[in-house]
This record gives sequence, C-alpha cells and structure tokens, in this order.
Amino acid sequence: QLLDYLVIEKLGEGGTGTVYRAQDRRQGRTVALKVTRRGVSARREAHALRLRHPHILAPERLETLADGRLLLVMPLLEGRTLEKVLVPLPPAQAVGIVRQAATGLAYAHAQGELHCDLKPANLMLTGGHLHILDFGLSQLLDDPEEGVRGTLEYLSPEAARGQRPTPQSDLWSLGVVFYELLTGRSPFAAGSVSGTLRNLAEAQPETLTRLRPGLPPELGTVLERLLSRDGGARYEGAEALLGDLAALAAGRPLAPFRSAAPLPELLVGRDDERALLSLYLGDPDCRLLTLQGLGGVGKTHLALWVAHEQPFAHVHGAELAATPPGGFVAALAQTLGAEGEGFK
Repeated sequence: QLLDYLVIEKLGEGGTGTVYRAQDRRQGRTVALKVTRRGVSARREAHALRLRHPHILAPERLETLADGRLLLVMPLLEGRTLEKVLVPLPPAQAVGIVRQAATGLAYAHAQGELHCDLKPANLMLTGGHLHILDFGLSQLLDDPEEGVRGTLEYLSPEAARGQRPTPQSDLWSLGVVFYELLTGRSPFAAGSVSGTLRNLAEAQPETLTRLRPGLPPELGTVLERLLSRDGGARYEGAEALLGDLAALAAGRPLAPFRSAAPLPELLVGRDDERALLSLYLGDPDCRLLTLQGLGGVGKTHLALWVAHEQPFAHVHGAELAATPPGGFVAALAQTLGAEGEGFK
C-alpha cells in the first residue's frame, strides 16, 4: 500500500526508480506507479507533468511519500517496449516508428523539454502506436545543471563528454535506435565503458549498404544526418527529421540539408586540473586514480576528458570504471579482477 494505491506487481526498474502496477482506490482504476529513488529531483520529475501529447506517456499526478521519495501516477499501458521487438524490421515499419517518436520529441522540445535517455526500453508500442516513456532524466533547455544523464550506448558524443544536452542530443539517441531497428545491432556499443566511449568519440558504424544491401540509400543519408558528430551536419531539430521521414514514406527525394549551429567545445578551462591528471597518468607508479568530491563540481567532465583524450596515457594501460552511488568498492573489485567475498 502506497498512499491511496494498492501495489499489485512490479513492472520494471530504471535509473531513477521502480514502476509498479497498482489499483487506485479513489478512482477504482488500474494505474502505473513510479516510485523514485531517494535524491531524485522533484523539479525534474514535476516539469514532465505539463507534457500532453499522443506520443508521450507523462505522469498525471506527483505525490511525496513519508520518506521523501516521489510517487508519480501514470496511465497503465499494455504493450511492449522496442527492446522486445524482433529486429531488424522492414524499413517502412522502422520509419513509421521513428516518425512517431520524432513527432513526440518535436512537441517536447517546443515546450523546452529534453528527454536525455531515449532508448528502446523507453519507447513502447501499443498496437502500432508509439509512446515515449520516462521523462525522469529529462532536462529543461535552460536548466543550469550539467552532467551526464542517460544510457551510455545511446548518449550523444557531446552528452558523453559531460556537456549540456541539446535537442540534437535527443536526435542522436533516436538515430541510434533507428540504426538498431534497421540492422539489429548497436552502432557504438563495446565490451567496456572505455571502449564504448572511444567508439562514441571516433568510430564510424557499419553502413546500411554493407549490412542490408538493397535498402534505399536515402535511409543511410538520414542516419548520417542523425549520427553526425559535427553539430553543423546533424539535424537542427525534430521538424527537419520529420520532413525527411515523410519524404521516405512517400518515396520522394530528401530535401536539401539545412546546416545546424555547431555544438559547443569539449571542455573549457580547468587547465591546471587536466595537467595534474596527465602527470599522474604518466607516472608508472600510479596504480589507482580516483576523482572524488561533492556532486556538481565537475568530476564527470574530467573523467570523460581522460577517457576521450588520454585513453592510452598510462604506461601500463588504463581502465575507466564508472561507479554508481555507494558502488565504489564493487566497481574497484571488478576493475582489479578481485571480486568475491574475500575482497575487503
């Protein structure tokens, strides 16, 4: 029992909380409840309440539990997320799914809202209708807070570097999803955090013509415009993407590309700290280097700068370990290959 809701079963768990099927005793209906983890920003969760669009599943109500966790009440959808859809899909079906997602994103971006965690698990099909789920990591366009949010394999290069996301960052993530729907494989995922970061920074995914010969070449052009590291060569907004997707669906030529503004530079300032990190990484006696400090001081920016700019700086090689809150010991053990009950 959570307030006026009787919990029936757990439906899933994500980065910001757990979702349950529950009975709303006041209204006599079945709903989905999201219970956030402690410390999740009420501001971030609350501003998603204003989103009302056929392709966005937004919370209807926000309440606070006695222990400070947030409770979001949402309509219960009966469908399946894209991670449970068999891929690769026929191109027309993939285009139809991405068009619906882009329509929802265009609306959210017009409201000043970014998703920041677009991935197959957050895209649900009910019949043929698509809903964007979980704006829990979302950010307002004018939000002063920075930092990495989202799921690594779907992060844009600029978001992975710790820069503030933009609407183009959501479009990159949608491009990764589109690529997976068409090919059945991830364009950038590797076997490690550092490997995936390196792929995001410099690797070129396999082309559609190589993976699925016979697909219309315009599909490859759209993916190139979604997955360009150069902000000027990526779609400026979801409306431009929708124009190309409509042309694909109708068999028309794509419109001439309209250049977007370039994305911001990687990391500005902090020269002394970067020099110190370079010194430590070049020392053969340095076996473990940790970045610690209060939230918001820029640890993630510096760590990702190391991953991108100096992946081979240490003479013995280096492994980047991402540590969740409270998970430092476990992450350290795994990185050192010393997991088990005997590791203290």
